[in-house]
Amino acid sequence: MDKSFLFVVSHPPHGTSSARESTEALMATCAFGQQVRLLALNDGLYQFIKEQDTILLNMKDTAAMLSSLPLYGLEEISVIEEDLNARQLSPENFILPLDIIPRAAVSKLFKSADVVLSY
Repeated sequence: MDKSFLFVVSHPPHGTSSARESTEALMATCAFGQQVRLLALNDGLYQFIKEQDTILLNMKDTAAMLSSLPLYGLEEISVIEEDLNARQLSPENFILPLDIIPRAAVSKLFKSADVVLSY
């Protein structure tokens, strides 16, 4: 029986291995045909910004890899409207379409998932 997974990312894309680890786990879960939702919170929004320049950091651009997620069946990123506004970001800044939700809807996402993975 398939389970539903909620991946929650809340850390910026660079400085730790969290973004890489969450990306690998997310892609593997999608590849196995599981039902997956993705919620980007706080600075986790920055993981999904287009055209990241990582040359000076000597790190790979995870956004390029994440842009292939629609091939695995993940079509959108859920983001909290208040987090988006606080960082002065708009849907055009992102590699995938956004499902913009109010903070009050987050508990519903958590309750609807069989498994919650937080990075």
